[in-house]
Amino acid sequence: MTRQALIFFLTGLCMILAIQPIYAAEQIKPAAPAASAAASNVPMSTVLQNLKMNGYEIISKVDLDNGVFNIEAMSPQGKELSITMNAQSGEITSPQQNPLPRISLPEAVKRVEGSGYHDIYMVEYDGGKYIVKTLDQKDKKVKLKVDGTTGEITKAWF
Repeated sequence: MTRQALIFFLTGLCMILAIQPIYAAEQIKPAAPAASAAASNVPMSTVLQNLKMNGYEIISKVDLDNGVFNIEAMSPQGKELSITMNAQSGEITSPQQNPLPRISLPEAVKRVEGSGYHDIYMVEYDGGKYIVKTLDQKDKKVKLKVDGTTGEITKAWF
């Protein structure tokens, strides 16, 4: 290749490289959101606030599809949950019940320890109650149930 052909080739290449970003920017323009659909949905901050007020604090995904927010969350007890919420009203449509017991896990543990039990080695939330495995005042293993609504402690076995 002659020197003149090489200069011509490099000049053309530089022009292509200089124009290409401008051309690409024109081709990739974000689509304007549909004003009517977005205006009728509650804002994402309201969605998250509503979830938090209803006891859902660990949120892993929120997806809007056909007027419904599909939400993936985890309960404080570690259970994976699928939640749906009306996008226009912000009303949680499923599940209907609040996943949180009225008595929190730390509160249940405080009540057990405050009742003279010690060395708790297992706590689990199941069916509206906390199951607590611990030692009593005589260092015997006991299994307790702590009601998730009232906090009442009952012995399951010694």
